[in-house]
Amino acid sequence: MVTALYLAILSCEIAFWIVLALGLVARYVWKRPALGQGLLLSLPIIDLALIAFTILDLRSGTTASFAHGLAAAYIGFTIGFGALVVRWADQQVAHRFAGAPAPPAPPQTGLQSLIYDLKLWLRCIVAWAVTLGLISLMIGLVGDSAATTALKLWFRIALGGIVLCFIAGPLWSLLFRSWRRGPATDQGSAISADARLLVDRRQHFPDQRLAMDSDPGLYSRGHASMKAVGWRVTKTLPVLGSHAWLVIRPDVDTVYVLASRPIVRNPCSPTEAPVGLEAPIFAPIRRWLVRSFQQNLWPV
Repeated sequence: MVTALYLAILSCEIAFWIVLALGLVARYVWKRPALGQGLLLSLPIIDLALIAFTILDLRSGTTASFAHGLAAAYIGFTIGFGALVVRWADQQVAHRFAGAPAPPAPPQTGLQSLIYDLKLWLRCIVAWAVTLGLISLMIGLVGDSAATTALKLWFRIALGGIVLCFIAGPLWSLLFRSWRRGPATDQGSAISADARLLVDRRQHFPDQRLAMDSDPGLYSRGHASMKAVGWRVTKTLPVLGSHAWLVIRPDVDTVYVLASRPIVRNPCSPTEAPVGLEAPIFAPIRRWLVRSFQQNLWPV
């Protein structure tokens, strides 16, 4: 019966993908959404059939084996990750056959990558919790401690699996990906010429001052262009006797300071452009500003 149980597990895996494919084809290719929805809703029946087969096998007197624990793990991971797999397949097929937008790729950098991996790890915990719950049920049905040694091994496997998933997922992201910036986007090229003049440090002074004097609407137009592409712009702030604005680019985690006159001169060369927030010495302040903007602490 052990061989039959392995075959049952393999059959359930094949049946899962066949039913999933038929459901998506019915929904997006045959244009029969009701049929597709019904097929997708029938997927849990496959798990119920495997549970019933495994329990009947144990109640018939078969000695508990590794295969019975594997059946429980299959069901646990189907419950933990099944909805995620179905959603992923649905997005791919909808994009390919129904003209839906391409599904977004998993984040590879920044805090979002850590959050993404934490969510997957929580699903892993749920999967192992269901697995151990089913194995505990099997041990209770057998009622013989000596005959369930192979099942008890799965408690160690579950603990090892949770630890390994944490190392390969959230811990890896925390150490190697969460602190990295994502690739720069083309938002910088999407802003208007007015906004580009404001944030271009090479011509920040004196060209910016000259442009503002000859065109008082430069700042309002430039700020409107920045906001249109998702940048954040504060209201006027008094800074060292000057009127200044702070601008954050969420796409590249960059903060600009825009002032009506220089705030900090370069002490080595007073004729050059002032030292801006992009200078290394202001790195702690820049990080604090980024967090403040992300937490909506600044008026806009």
